[in-house]
Amino acid sequence: MAFVSCLIGLINIGSATAFNAVISLGVSSLYASYVLTEALLLYHRIRGTIRSPSQMSNSTWHANELVWGPFHVPGIWGILLNTFAVGYGIIVIIFSVFPQVVNPTPAQMNYSCLVTGAIMLFAVLYYFSYARKVYTGPVVEIAPHQIA
Repeated sequence: MAFVSCLIGLINIGSATAFNAVISLGVSSLYASYVLTEALLLYHRIRGTIRSPSQMSNSTWHANELVWGPFHVPGIWGILLNTFAVGYGIIVIIFSVFPQVVNPTPAQMNYSCLVTGAIMLFAVLYYFSYARKVYTGPVVEIAPHQIA
C-alpha cells in the first residue's frame, strides 16, 4: 500500500492536474459510497422499517429485515444526523470535481466526474448483464427456527 501511495505521489511531479484528478476521483468515489449507504439508512429510518433488538426476542426473523445494532441515535436526532450526512456528502462530491482554476483550458479541466460516471455505468451494466445471474449474496448464519 505504501508503494501505491508513493506512485500516486510521483504523479505530481509530472502533472499537478493529473494528480488532482486522481485525488478527486478517489474522494468523489469514497463519498459516493458513503452517500449511498447514508441515503438508504435515512430512507429506512423515515419509513420506520428498522426494528430494535428487543422486538426480535420472541418473533420470527425474516431474511430481509433490518435490526439496529448495539449503537444508534434514535428518533428525530438520528434522522437529522443522517440528513446532514447525506447533504454534506453531496456537497463534497460536487466540490471535489471542480477544476483547480477558474477558467480552465481543456488541459487543466478535471475529468474525474466523467471517469466516475463511466465506472458507475460500467458497474451497473456489468451487474445487469452478468453478476446478478451468479451472485448469491452473503451467507447468514442463524438458527433454523428463526427463519420464517
